[in-house]
Amino acid sequence: MIARLLRNPAAIALAVIVLAAAALTIWAVGVVVEDTGEIFLNPDPSEAAIAQYRIIQVANAIPQPATLVGVVALLGFIIVGAVTNRVVDADLERRRAERSDER
Repeated sequence: MIARLLRNPAAIALAVIVLAAAALTIWAVGVVVEDTGEIFLNPDPSEAAIAQYRIIQVANAIPQPATLVGVVALLGFIIVGAVTNRVVDADLERRRAERSDER
C-alpha cells in the first residue's frame, strides 16, 4: 500500500503539506517560547530587537492555522490512501474474475 501511495501525486503533496505544517508549528512555538520580552525593557530598542519582535509577532500567528492545515491534509492523506487501496482491490478482483471466466 505504501508503494502505491508513493506513486500517487496527491498523496505526496498532502504528505509534504503535513510535514511542512508540523515543522512550521514547531518553529513558531519554539520562537514564542524563547521570547524574553527584552524589547519592552529598553526605552530605545535596537534594530535587532525590533526585528526579533516582528519575528515573534509572526510566530504568534502561525501555530493555529498551521495545525489546522496539517490536520486537514493528514485527513486528506488518509482518505487518498483508503480510496487508492479500494480502487486497487477492486481492480484485482476484476482481474481475478476475468481469469476465472477464461478457464
